[in-house]
Amino acid sequence: MKPYRHMIFVALTGLLSFSVCGSEPEPNYQDLELLRSQALAFIQHLPGLSTNSHLSVGNIDPRLKLTPCTNIDFTLPNNSNQRGNIRLGVRCLAPQPWSLFVSASVLESKTYLITRTALDKNHAIDKQDIIATEVFQTHTPPGAISDPHLILGHILAHPLLAGSSIRMTDLLPEPSLTRGQTVKIVSKGNGFQITRTGKLLNNTNSGQKAQARTSSNQVITGTARSGGIIEMPAH
Repeated sequence: MKPYRHMIFVALTGLLSFSVCGSEPEPNYQDLELLRSQALAFIQHLPGLSTNSHLSVGNIDPRLKLTPCTNIDFTLPNNSNQRGNIRLGVRCLAPQPWSLFVSASVLESKTYLITRTALDKNHAIDKQDIIATEVFQTHTPPGAISDPHLILGHILAHPLLAGSSIRMTDLLPEPSLTRGQTVKIVSKGNGFQITRTGKLLNNTNSGQKAQARTSSNQVITGTARSGGIIEMPAH
C-alpha cells in the first residue's frame, strides 16, 4: 500500500471511530402503552363488575417524556362511584417520582324501551309497540323506562317518533275513571238537572271525553268530572 493511501485509510478509520463513539445514546422513557395496559388491569379488578361491563382507558399524550417507573400506584378520586367516566390517578413511586391522570370509563349495560314505530297521541301502548334496546350506562336517556309493565296499556300524552325512548312524562296519568265502573250522568239545563246512572265505556280522566251506556242501552258522550260523574249538556 502506498504511503498516502495508508494515511487516507487511517484518517477515515479515525473519523468513523469518532462518529460511533461520539453519538448520543437514545433516551429511555416510560412505555406509555404499557402504562395504559397496567391501568386497564387495575380497573378490571374493581368490585362489582359483570361480564357485560365495558372497560376502556384513554390514550396518553405521546409528548410526555417520563422516567421509566418500577413501582406504579393507581388510585381513584375520593368519593368516586367507580362507574361512568373517571379520572384515574397514576403515580410513580420509584426510581423517580412523577404523577398524572388517565381518563378511563367503566360502563354497565342497561336496557330501556323505545318505540317500534311512530305512535299517535292518545294511543294505548301495547307490547307490539315497544322494543328493548341495550346501551351502556352514560348513554341511557334521562327517565328512560326498562320495565314494560310500567307502561303497557297507558295512554300517550303526545305523539312519539319511531325509535323514541318512552318516559313516564310521555304518558297520561292513571285514569281517574275506569272502564266498566258505574258513573253518575248529569244533564244540566236552564234551571233544571237530570241525573241517571250508567256504565263507563272507556278509561278517562277528569276533564276528558267520556262515554257511558245507560240502563236503557243508550250511549251518551260527555265530559268526565271528579267523583265518578259524567257531565253532558241537556238538549
